[in-house]
Amino acid sequence: RLVAIYLRSEARMRYIREVVEVYRQRRDVAVSALRKYVPEARFVTPSGSMFVFVDLARYVQDGESFARELLERHNVAVVPGSYFSDVYKAAVRVSFVTETPQRIEEGIRRIGQATGSK
Repeated sequence: RLVAIYLRSEARMRYIREVVEVYRQRRDVAVSALRKYVPEARFVTPSGSMFVFVDLARYVQDGESFARELLERHNVAVVPGSYFSDVYKAAVRVSFVTETPQRIEEGIRRIGQATGSK
């Protein structure tokens, strides 16, 4: 019964609105940084996700090797696109949920640096 009351409460809805706005701001930082630092990357701006799926085919051939290099040499963690499908061999998934806008921007700047684009 208490769960049902909470699920219908204004407190819950207020919390959801706040979280959605924070995620939207972080998404916008990620998208802007991708356009700035990795200009030839292809992606769709997510409308309801916590990730940006980034096609780096113009920069890399193997997203898994690239993800390993990012982690080991640039301290940036991404998930290789090939973990989701072989179609996405040159892609990576970038999360924007847990990091601050400044760290999101810096991480994507490092992605650009690792690709040689900026």
